[in-house]
Amino acid sequence: MTINFERRICQFTETFLFLAKLFKRTMLQYGVLRKRSVRLALIALALLWMAFSSFIAVAFFRSIGEQQGMWDFIFNIESISLSGIVIAFFLIVKLLFSKTDSATRCISYLPVSSMMRNLALKACEACIVLILTVGTACAVLVSAAVLHSAGVLQLAFLHLLVPALLLYIALSLVWDGINRSMHMIGIPQFASSVALLVTAGILMSYSALQFQLISDISERYIQQDYSLFWATIVPDLSHYLGALPTALLSILALLGMTALDIAITPSQYCRQANFIHIPIPYSERNDLCMFTTYIMRSRDTMLSIVVAIAFALISCMGGHADIAPAYACVLAFTGMSQFANGIVPAWAAVRRSATYMYCCMLGSQLVVYTTFWGILLAISLVWTPLTGLTRLGTYAALVGTTLILTMIGILFPAFKDNPLTSIAGILSFFLMAIVFIFALCILNINFIFVILFSLLSIIFIVIYSIFGIQNFWKVKKYESF
Repeated sequence: MTINFERRICQFTETFLFLAKLFKRTMLQYGVLRKRSVRLALIALALLWMAFSSFIAVAFFRSIGEQQGMWDFIFNIESISLSGIVIAFFLIVKLLFSKTDSATRCISYLPVSSMMRNLALKACEACIVLILTVGTACAVLVSAAVLHSAGVLQLAFLHLLVPALLLYIALSLVWDGINRSMHMIGIPQFASSVALLVTAGILMSYSALQFQLISDISERYIQQDYSLFWATIVPDLSHYLGALPTALLSILALLGMTALDIAITPSQYCRQANFIHIPIPYSERNDLCMFTTYIMRSRDTMLSIVVAIAFALISCMGGHADIAPAYACVLAFTGMSQFANGIVPAWAAVRRSATYMYCCMLGSQLVVYTTFWGILLAISLVWTPLTGLTRLGTYAALVGTTLILTMIGILFPAFKDNPLTSIAGILSFFLMAIVFIFALCILNINFIFVILFSLLSIIFIVIYSIFGIQNFWKVKKYESF
């Protein structure tokens, strides 16, 4: 018995370390990160940013002092924002580990049991997500430790750590439930794509609800309402049961959900498919038709259409038909996943200009996405009439999401070939967005400024994407010699 237990511990440890090394090597494939000095510089920059944000948070929260109720309110608000971050990091890690089949394919050849493989994979993913999540919550934790040192551990545990763990396990349970369902109906090769798109839909739905949740928590704090609320169920239970019983119940829930997750995870690895071979007329008439056919035959496009329609119907039946057309933005992730590996080899034969290539890439997506947006718009009109501004806003969101995700997909290979320029461009784009959001929220700006900034952002995205294609072609040309 002891020998078997030690053997399983060794299997788990070896698999966990192997996955950690795989994650590290995957990150180090982006050329400049192979240099130790660059990695240390990025770590130092991250630490400086965390120190700066902590200093600002301490200065901002200094007036609160030791007010327990106010700190509960602040940690509840932080928990709401942290939940969205957990979902986003979960999606990113799963995109890295599952959609590319890198981790699942590699560990399927290890001489360990399927339970140890699955457990080590989930533990490695959870560690990565939690480390990134704790880093984002550093400012609030430091300010609470400085200004409210007495109960900071209890607040952090009940308001941040336990809800984040419960949410992560719930997301993992949904992911593996979808995986098991796809195996049961005989199409396991599409399991990770369906799960990825469902997770993206969950992230979009939660992002749409986030402002309303913050408003509800603020109203509950003003009214001193301590009734149970699903978004803050763990800290609310602590008001009724106490901190220790709530912690014990949370640990039992975590163990139970983890055991159920391991039990339903398929034991056999199945290679994931890339395309669905369906006949499409006029697919070879011109380059735009060829690009459009490629997008339509992608397994991500087909599955994202199904998922987006499902979420749109749920929104309509829930009384939120006005946001149903916005779920067409889920399809934009198709472009990012298709372009993330560089310009597709079949398209490399189209050696026209980079501008022509970009117009084909963007136009093919907009042809498919606009058609689907019209279908979702027709579905939402069955429930309620939509104003012209609502229609324009949802379509603008679709176009903006397509532009941004296409740029990110084009820049994935650029990170390998010219990482410093790519990082500088992305950081400048985010800096522009931060300045715009700050000006929109703090300053009294007019609508013309918003339009001008939007036009400048579109011009920046288009030019930067075209330069990314040119850089990709130059690198491939030099590699051929």
